[in-house]
Amino acid sequence: QGGSWQQDRFTGIEMGDADRIAARFMLDWQISDALDVLFEVHGGRDDGTNMQPKLVNSQDAANTFSVCPAAVAGRYVFDGSCTDLIGFVEPDKDRRTVGGSNGAFPEGPDNESWGWGGGITLNWNLDRMTLTSATGYDRYERSEGIDADGQPGALADGRYDDSMYAFSQELRLTSDASWAFDWIAGLYYSYDNIDLLQRLGSDDFLPILTGIPAPIQAWQDFEQDTRSAAAFLHVEVPLAERWSLTGGLRATHEKREFVGGTTLVTGVLGDLPLGFTDDDISTNDLSGKIGLNFEPSGDLLLYTHLSKGFKSGGFNASFAGSSDDLQPFGKEELWALEAGWKASLLDGAMTINGAAYYYDWRDFQAQIFVLNAIGTPNQVLSNAGDARVFGLEADWTWRVSTNLDVNLSANWIDAEVESGQLKGQKLANTPERSLSGYARYTTGLGDSGMGGFAQLDFSYRSEVNFRLNQATAHSTGDAYWLANVRAGVTTADEKINVALWLRNLTDEKYLVDAFEQLPINILNVWGAPRTYGVSVNYNW
Repeated sequence: QGGSWQQDRFTGIEMGDADRIAARFMLDWQISDALDVLFEVHGGRDDGTNMQPKLVNSQDAANTFSVCPAAVAGRYVFDGSCTDLIGFVEPDKDRRTVGGSNGAFPEGPDNESWGWGGGITLNWNLDRMTLTSATGYDRYERSEGIDADGQPGALADGRYDDSMYAFSQELRLTSDASWAFDWIAGLYYSYDNIDLLQRLGSDDFLPILTGIPAPIQAWQDFEQDTRSAAAFLHVEVPLAERWSLTGGLRATHEKREFVGGTTLVTGVLGDLPLGFTDDDISTNDLSGKIGLNFEPSGDLLLYTHLSKGFKSGGFNASFAGSSDDLQPFGKEELWALEAGWKASLLDGAMTINGAAYYYDWRDFQAQIFVLNAIGTPNQVLSNAGDARVFGLEADWTWRVSTNLDVNLSANWIDAEVESGQLKGQKLANTPERSLSGYARYTTGLGDSGMGGFAQLDFSYRSEVNFRLNQATAHSTGDAYWLANVRAGVTTADEKINVALWLRNLTDEKYLVDAFEQLPINILNVWGAPRTYGVSVNYNW
């Protein structure tokens, strides 16, 4: 449970409220010396209200189809010179109040979702190896409202009704200690289904775009089935006293079947189909890894490895203006080269890890502009070109005493698109510098046997672009620091733990996302302000 921290100034509806419950049951059964079974079921539901984005006054009041200069420069103005598409002016920058709460739909900003699932894992000890069977199933249902215009009208109010389920089965053989090297071999199969209806309530925008009078909505309705099968092998071979070689291969075949499209649902003309497809796409891939490890001492490991992974092709499932917008796109591939070390010092009280990495990202998937059948450019998800990523990372942990632990982690990254229409742009959501750390102190409380603890943790993120192909500086998030504190007590038997916590200690105002829906609007998603609470854990 958690209280709301945001309010619609027009309706008084409070948003950002947490109302979640979940449960899990696990049974680990040693049937015999050779066979054990792990049985698990879980489920939960969410019945809270969604936080809503904040409108940026982005359109020129004299011509609302043009972006105003202040928005292009990333400045916030509230003097009426910048509005949204239909002339609404957001009066302030306060993240606690918004101008909309999904008014096009009677359910408002609620989030009603639930899910359940389970799995069975069997381990059977055979001669010199173990046979493992892992079976899983999960189901998820969602009904969720999102105000995507940030104002009381109906420019872009959204409603999602989803149903998803997934089944997976893995069989693998694992070597025991009698072999001269370690190996794992296996087969994998999965099937998942997504059935989605996304509705856009837009009585104040679609009539302008189409000339069709209100009431009018856009519905995106589709179903997608995905089947994936793979075979894999992984080995770790000692080469000499301090050297070892690791390697692996995975062959994957995946097929996606997609049917659906976009329809205008109108009160005057009835249902008007815009785009539809009934298609499938298959992806085949051979991925793998090869690496070399060197241990000059028991406290130091040096390593380097080269690996290749992929992400399957698929379908652009957003609102479509024509059937051309629903064409499938191909897979993306990532080649990764990494070299680093893991060191243990002060008899294990201190660890220092570091690495350098390089990624060659080929045919990566992103939103780009393509021409449809009549020569009109539309923004769709597709293969956008190639990119490269280079970075350095380090992690330091020190147990200063039996009471005090400290940690510091840092990362520097340079990521840029090298080909395609996005060439030269920095990749989205990749801050150049990030830093995090914590200090945790534990102590006994007199002769009671109880224990006390206190922790301070912090994080830093440099400036970041939230989107590729951005048109304004409002799609860039400034650098920020966050700090959190937590303190509490634990009973002597460690069964009960009570803690008070405070998040965003300094009440930092920071962006977590931004959306450019030009010429409609620009929306900012702000991080939560300073919040506090209590948690209680009981173990039996």
